[in-house]
Formats: sequence, C-alpha cells, structure tokens
Amino acid sequence: MLKQNDLLTMYRVQNSNTQINYFLPVKRVIVSKFGQLEFNPDQNRYIYFSRTYKHHAYYIFHKVFGIIKGELKKAKANPKLSNLNLPMQFQFFDSYQNVNIKVIKQVKDFFSNYLPPQAVELITFEYLNCFANAFEDCCINNKVKTEGKHVPEISDTRTFQGAYGINDAWLELLKSCIVKTKSCNLSIDKFFGFLLGDSYRAKVDRKSIKNVMRANPFYFEMLNEVTYKHLKNPDFYDKNNVNCVIKSIDKIEKRKLYNCQNRIVDESIFEALKREAKKEIELIRKNEMI
Repeated sequence: MLKQNDLLTMYRVQNSNTQINYFLPVKRVIVSKFGQLEFNPDQNRYIYFSRTYKHHAYYIFHKVFGIIKGELKKAKANPKLSNLNLPMQFQFFDSYQNVNIKVIKQVKDFFSNYLPPQAVELITFEYLNCFANAFEDCCINNKVKTEGKHVPEISDTRTFQGAYGINDAWLELLKSCIVKTKSCNLSIDKFFGFLLGDSYRAKVDRKSIKNVMRANPFYFEMLNEVTYKHLKNPDFYDKNNVNCVIKSIDKIEKRKLYNCQNRIVDESIFEALKREAKKEIELIRKNEMI
C-alpha cells in the first residue's frame, strides 16, 4: 500500500528577486505564503527541476558562482571600483587548486560592503509517484529531441542524474500532483561562509564544478544548514483536483505532448495515469484524516 512517505521529490534553484522585467518574471516558480503555486505563464519555455538531491546541490553552486562572476565582471568595468583590486574570476577551481581563502574573504567583503544583499531561492516539491512514472515514459533526452517539439525533457544526465524540463500541460499536471513544498532563501553571504568554513578539507580536482564536488562530497552537506518553510499545496487538496488532473492528462494525450518514438506510450498509459493519480490523491487525503 502506498504511504505518504512514498512521495517523490524534485528541486529547483532560482533567483529570489521578485522584480518584473519587460518580458518575463525573474522567478519562474512562485510559491505564495499559503503554499499556492504559480508557474511562469509562458508555457512554451521549459522550467527545469533537478531530479536528485545531488544535482540540486551541484546546481546551487553553479547558480551562485554565476552570480558572483557576473558581479565581479560588472565591478571590473566600473571605474569607481577599480581601487578594490578584485580578482578577475572567482572559480571553484583554478589551476587545479580550489579557491584561495584570501580570495574568498576579499570577494565576500565586496558583496557585503558594496552590493545589496543577494540570495537564491531553493524549492523542493514532494509529488505523486504516478507523475514521475508517466513522465519517465513520455520524456525525451534533450540532446536528441527534435527542435520545436513541446515534449517533456530530461537534460544534463551525466551530472548527478540531471534535470527534468517541464512545460505546457505537463506543468498543469505537475501543479495538481504536488502535495507539498519546501522553500527558503540561501544568501550569498551564507554561501561564502560555507566555503570558508569547509575550505580546510577541500581536495583539488579537474577543472569543473562537477568533478570538484565528486572529489569533495562534504559540499553536498550545505543543504543541511538551511531552514525550509514547509507548506501544503492547496490545489492538491481542492475538491476538483482529480478533475484537473484528468483534464491535463487529456490535453497531453490529445496534443501528443510526449515522445512518440517510445512504443510503450499509448492510450493505456494515460488511462492508467488517471486511475493511479485518483488512487494516490484519495489515499493521501485519507491518511491525513486518520
């Protein structure tokens, strides 16, 4: 029998900035203080979620280092900041050596004293097994996908099992299948503190974040130091949610938003998904009433 702790998880890292630009929100996933979920309305673009805890941790480093490099580049081009003598780059690796402690402190001080506070938002979704099973059957590796096809993707598979790329009706279905969320902001300042606190035990490796993290598995422990806000997804508990699930599945099937080259994907897959989703939703609600 399925239990609630059988729920699966996927993860996302994104800028915490809520500012709206001319074209799109900076944040592609929005979790309200009540747990309400909203995805970017431009559903032709994919939203990516890490499939595993390790890929999530890896992508946090990837995202934060991108922010740091971007700010250093802007600072180097600013004559008013030329006297700071900032490093040209701030890398996880440099000539087979991890970042020097003095460099970490110098860049940390620059962020603390010359820039407004910055953070990335970390989000974890706990969702139904049936969604994962159907997604795995229907998705395609983005390296072999035909351009323009709105089919669910798996990407970056050589890096800690990679990420899901989700759009269109699959986002609608995901929203109905998410039982609860966890979210928090990880400040850039805290990220620097983590690097400084653990730099003494770092080992050198080849020039990539992925390889450095494989050589230094303690970097995955960073996620133990953040505090998450746990929220139920109100859409999941809505009395019409089963109907929303069925509507999304019908849209996926009708518009052929799946890998048509996978011979096992046919009408029976989607009928089974409807049955399993209804069963899991009812069971979770029943367990919470006990």
